[in-house]
Amino acid sequence: MNNALRSHYWLLWLGLSLLLPQTASAQGRQRPTIQQPISGQGIVQAIHPGELVIRLADGQVQTFKIQDKDEEALSLDGGRFIFRNLKANIAVQGTLPAEMLQRGMRVRFTASLNRFGKSGRPIERLTLVPSEQNPLQLTPAATPEEADFVDCDIVGRVISVRPTKLMVAVPKSKLARRERVEVELSPTATFDLRADDLNQVGPGDTVDSLQGVLMSNGERIIRQIEIRLTGKREKVTRSYSDELYQKFSHLSDEPGQPRQETSDHFTLYTDISQRSAQVLLTKLETMYALIAKYYGRRPRQSIECYVIRIEPNPSRGRGQMPNRIVNRKYWLSQLPGVGVLKIEEGAGVTASVSNSRQTRSVVFACDKHGVVQHESVHAYCAQTFGKTGPVWYAEGMAEMGQYWRPGNLAVQVDPVVIDYLTHAAQPKRLGEIVQAGQITGDSWKAYAWRWALCHLLSSNPNYQRRFKQLGMNIMAGKEDSFELAFGNVAPQISFEYDQFVQNFDNGYRVDLCAWDWNTRAQEPKPAKTVKTTIQAARGWQATPLQLTAGQSYDVICQGTWQIETDGKEVDADGTPDGNGQLVGVIFDDYQLSKPFRLGTEQTFTAPATGQLFLRCEESWRSLADNAGSLKAFFRVSPEPVGDNR
Repeated sequence: MNNALRSHYWLLWLGLSLLLPQTASAQGRQRPTIQQPISGQGIVQAIHPGELVIRLADGQVQTFKIQDKDEEALSLDGGRFIFRNLKANIAVQGTLPAEMLQRGMRVRFTASLNRFGKSGRPIERLTLVPSEQNPLQLTPAATPEEADFVDCDIVGRVISVRPTKLMVAVPKSKLARRERVEVELSPTATFDLRADDLNQVGPGDTVDSLQGVLMSNGERIIRQIEIRLTGKREKVTRSYSDELYQKFSHLSDEPGQPRQETSDHFTLYTDISQRSAQVLLTKLETMYALIAKYYGRRPRQSIECYVIRIEPNPSRGRGQMPNRIVNRKYWLSQLPGVGVLKIEEGAGVTASVSNSRQTRSVVFACDKHGVVQHESVHAYCAQTFGKTGPVWYAEGMAEMGQYWRPGNLAVQVDPVVIDYLTHAAQPKRLGEIVQAGQITGDSWKAYAWRWALCHLLSSNPNYQRRFKQLGMNIMAGKEDSFELAFGNVAPQISFEYDQFVQNFDNGYRVDLCAWDWNTRAQEPKPAKTVKTTIQAARGWQATPLQLTAGQSYDVICQGTWQIETDGKEVDADGTPDGNGQLVGVIFDDYQLSKPFRLGTEQTFTAPATGQLFLRCEESWRSLADNAGSLKAFFRVSPEPVGDNR
């Protein structure tokens, strides 16, 4: 290692050391400390919330923690230690087919146009650019003559992409009287992509360099990484927020003065930028529509929200708030004391006042969109039903509100929440989550457990109808409770809840993994074959087979299925790495055996006594894009013929 590189690693290590306080522990565990700097190159094997799995140049596969651009924090040791200032320096680049461009993206390219705005030679290459630093433009190199074409530097917002045509929005000019131009695309046209987040990264992409640190608990943290997009992908992936910021890219990102902004169902009193305000209002209106559809009711009046810009407190001392309100003098005259305190904490609060006719709620929140969405759910429920229900329900549903996305039933939550729930040393039991006497604002960990329960019950077809009615009843003050609603199925809910927190990740679909409690099982009769069908896009699926521990069984499978969109079809043996293989598990008295692998034709011995469940071996977060089904035929293995010699 040369001296310059060694010096760079030393500075990286020193800088991170200052960010990680080396004081003592949470929950009796020693806070992780830095052991040494690390570096490497390799290929991305998988990407999960807050994690990258990389096959390094020496063949080792390692998991690295990473805080992406839009993530609020990074967690270590299963969520026991949370750090909010370790965002990685990410550089992603690649060249992709122009057909992957999507509406709303901003691109830069040179086009040959005549005085009527018609294009000349086809475009071969474009560059995807961030909208905040690249205003729309159409700048000709010279004034075009009547029949001549002239090169123009164009920054446009994509309106549509066809195999040989690209239409983009541009400023109005003599060459674009309708504020748009359509240009010819070469069949081999490409665009260069540059990004500072992991939204575009997938398996197979090349890690040209990474730098980070190894912690004392064995976890690895990436601080800087350079990635080239070389793996297979079907489209350019953008987050919901990215799409909205692209949509409103024509608005200013400059912080605003205190003012009022309105939409159909919300009134904002805010000093955030015009662009951020419109993105937030769109998120709120989308969330409002989803909640109104869920409950079938809506409040009579709009929801008022004070959304206040904050920045870190530069002179913070003991007892002082971590943030300061930017336009403090103005907002102090507008906000109640509790609102000021919560905003300076980087949080929010909803104040509700009721009379005999209606409830009026006002949200006071910092400028984090998720906080405003969370509090707006409280306001919606209070104004619609009069109350928000017990703490476990009110906070669980409010957390759901900030994560709901149109047309998306999959889990989409903060990576820190996933890390904590899936690695918790002592998972919360059902009774603990719904117990009475809880207080709001207790801890983010308590909120995580409440979210998990509400997400499960609202998404699982076994319980969702009764759960919705329960919520409406308790918010309206009627006689109902979790015990009355689900006391008779509490063991089933506990089992499904435990399965959820063990297996879920962003992309997980509760509706696809709901447990089948109705299929009855019995022992197969000798010499009789039992048939069952297994869907690729489902979790564990019940069979009518009751197996006996130690007994031998034969299975033959017919058919094929796919484990990715437009992927290769495989049979019950799956791919060489095991994905797509038929696997089984034995269920008995709310306990599962260890999963065991089956195949197209196999004899196996039951590891336990109980009902047989089957599924397609695949990441729990990736079931939704599977397709196809298999038919499996089971029988008790015949007794071997004796030797009569």
